[in-house]
Amino acid sequence: MTSWGKSSRQITAITLLGLLPFVRDLSAAELHFDQAVAEAVVAIEEARRTQAAQLAPDDFRLALADFSQLQEQLAHAFAREQAIPREVQERILRSATRTKWQARLAEATAREARRQAELTTIELALLEPVDAPRSPATLEPLDTSPNPLLLKAKRDDLKQARAARARAEATLRQLRTP
Repeated sequence: MTSWGKSSRQITAITLLGLLPFVRDLSAAELHFDQAVAEAVVAIEEARRTQAAQLAPDDFRLALADFSQLQEQLAHAFAREQAIPREVQERILRSATRTKWQARLAEATAREARRQAELTTIELALLEPVDAPRSPATLEPLDTSPNPLLLKAKRDDLKQARAARARAEATLRQLRTP
């Protein structure tokens, strides 16, 4: 990734977070969508941190598209001189929530892909003869010793990653139904 792309993401996040104090000035009766926007920004960054762009590109692309739509809605809302209407606040809140869960789905899918790769590496190590030479290309930074406890732990990790992905998918389905 170019340094320009990284700096533009940082500028976007800083801009969004910079707008949040103005949202706090709303009256108590109005929706406070600032927390939802902040959670969406954090979820996007978490998905980036887990390399979702490489391991779950489709889900991550959808999260970025939702994030872009959220940015446009925020820009339109703050371009007005008067208070933000309740229906606009609700739309922004829904968009921020959808963005957060799409990013969480991308993150969960990336974690699942990583756990599956680790498990496959360990299972292959169990199948290889103990004294078989290993090329440096096949060695991973994780312990690939044929340890049944490690294999069970990795299978449990994979099961948890799949459950997290299923929860994110279910939440997104609920958010998309009118």
